[in-house]
Amino acid sequence: MKTKYKLIVLLLSLIIIIGFSNEETVLSKNNEILKTEVEAINKSISEEKTVFKSIGDSHVEINGKKIFIELAKTYKEVHTGLMFREELCVDCGMLFMLEKEKIYSVWMKNVLIPLDIIFINSSMEIVDILNTETCRRKPCQLYRPKHPSNYILETNINLFNEEIIGNKVKIFITP
Repeated sequence: MKTKYKLIVLLLSLIIIIGFSNEETVLSKNNEILKTEVEAINKSISEEKTVFKSIGDSHVEINGKKIFIELAKTYKEVHTGLMFREELCVDCGMLFMLEKEKIYSVWMKNVLIPLDIIFINSSMEIVDILNTETCRRKPCQLYRPKHPSNYILETNINLFNEEIIGNKVKIFITP
């Protein structure tokens, strides 16, 4: 884990160096180093076996069914999501809590398992559900709901279907 943070600090340092350098030779060398560091970071992230980390008894309830959740609140958690996970327990998912209600695009780059993406608005109403496919190489398909949302729940594929659109959701967050 410490290695990953060292690589991130090195990566940010290189970005700063590149931003303040005017010489093409330095830029091309730094670009090569930067590319190598980004590849190393991606490799270290993909090699870490991430397991489900639910928060206490935190869960989302849809039609009486409990989905135990891992929360994605920070920038890194939101942008990493369920990348590189090899499995997700049947009644588990990840809940993205976003500041603004709007139409968010989601892509499945480096997500190894197919998922359902359930979009929930500020009234706790399901506004869309999309079935996704894995994507290991660019270009990856973008998934966009029909209506704005500020909560996104990712679950195993086919756990729910379009019949849940319009239903209310209960979110329980425990410390």
